[in-house]
Amino acid sequence: MKKNDLGRLRLLAGLKGCEIECIDCDGVVRWSVGYLPGVHYLDPLGPFMGPRDELRINGAGYALDRQSRVAAQSYGEMAVQSGANPDFCPQRMDEAERRMRNLLYAVNKKEKRLQRQLEHAERLAKASPAPASDVSVIDEGDTLEPVTPAPEPAAPAAPDDAAQGAAE
Repeated sequence: MKKNDLGRLRLLAGLKGCEIECIDCDGVVRWSVGYLPGVHYLDPLGPFMGPRDELRINGAGYALDRQSRVAAQSYGEMAVQSGANPDFCPQRMDEAERRMRNLLYAVNKKEKRLQRQLEHAERLAKASPAPASDVSVIDEGDTLEPVTPAPEPAAPAAPDDAAQGAAE
């Protein structure tokens, strides 16, 4: 970055911050400034630069030109270190995992269907109570008497053949 570019540039410093070095035309570092994470203006650095000096960004930082609407951002060295599981490697599902997911899907679907049926049955039970039958209420002092079935009427006796023969 040249001195003339500083007015329109913004510094985007990453999570670990970054450092800007001022390098003269011979490649010697004249000074360096560290920046904390965030967005910073680069205008204040202009008075400390010579006419042919350049700035170099070290670390997780990017100089964004505010006149452009789209800017490519370099990821930097530390961009992939997010704190997530370092052993994780995304991969395709194997056959066993696919079958397990399908089984879990089917079980969940069946459980939801049964739950809906149970809720429907409960709503029906609340909506239409059972008709009251002819039931007599027994108080505490009452006793139950055994119910004996009434005897069946006796069928008329058929005449005996022997008794008929003797009567004749």
